[in-house]
Amino acid sequence: GNVRFMPEMIYFLTELALAAEGHLSGGQLYAGSGGGGKSNLYLSKVIRPIYNVVAQEWYARIEIEPKGRKDKKIMKEKYDRFLPADTANYDDWDELFCSPTRMADGIKLDDGSKLFELPHGQRFAALHRVNWRAALAAGKVKTHREVHSLWGVFASIHRVFLLHLILFVSLVMMAAEDILPALSTSATTVGKTRAVRFGLIGLLVPIYGAAWSFARWEVTGAALRVRNCGSRELLRLVRHLLLASLWLVPAVTYIMLRVLEGRQEFRTVDADLNGLFPYLVLHYLVS
Repeated sequence: GNVRFMPEMIYFLTELALAAEGHLSGGQLYAGSGGGGKSNLYLSKVIRPIYNVVAQEWYARIEIEPKGRKDKKIMKEKYDRFLPADTANYDDWDELFCSPTRMADGIKLDDGSKLFELPHGQRFAALHRVNWRAALAAGKVKTHREVHSLWGVFASIHRVFLLHLILFVSLVMMAAEDILPALSTSATTVGKTRAVRFGLIGLLVPIYGAAWSFARWEVTGAALRVRNCGSRELLRLVRHLLLASLWLVPAVTYIMLRVLEGRQEFRTVDADLNGLFPYLVLHYLVS
């Protein structure tokens, strides 16, 4: 672990140091923090606790080589190829210091009070009391999971995937335009009229929506997932479910199209352009 790979955190620490009360007049910035040993107080009381949390997230232990007396970091089991999806990394820790709201709520002192409840000029002097293990825990900072599967790829290029899928199905419908009417079973399955057959494209939306919702859930970190049964979390879950249910609207309008197509008043040669046209427009709009 190395703090220099987290520039937003360094900016946060630097800003507090510059705003600290008494730093220009030689005042005590670390009152009650004890000695720093061989290292200065800033390194031993502020940087080292952060470094320890970062190192212990990835490494099982640190060994000393007998010959060169150099330290050798031993990674946790199965961490040598790639970090598991729910393991925090530099980007996650740095992202915490990009969000003022999360930073103010998440950085707490050893007595449970919040660092940002102190006056601005006194926060630097209290950094040695910050519970960094809780503030930098993966469950608190992880907003994005780096999954090593096709779901991670789909979550990144889902719009490109949808565009290619729509074009592919459209071309298939155009290429099979002369074949489908001759195949009574296929024509009944996909629709008897050209307009209704092209209405199948709207059914790609619920399929795409379900896949996208699952992909988003797969790549969403623990910090943004629903974690308890509190009223606020439950309302958030209900909101997500209601938004997800909107993906089913194109399926409902397509069923309406098929029902109308089977009625006698719509069984005409020009049904594509007359009776079904308003319903087709509605179907494509909601899609």
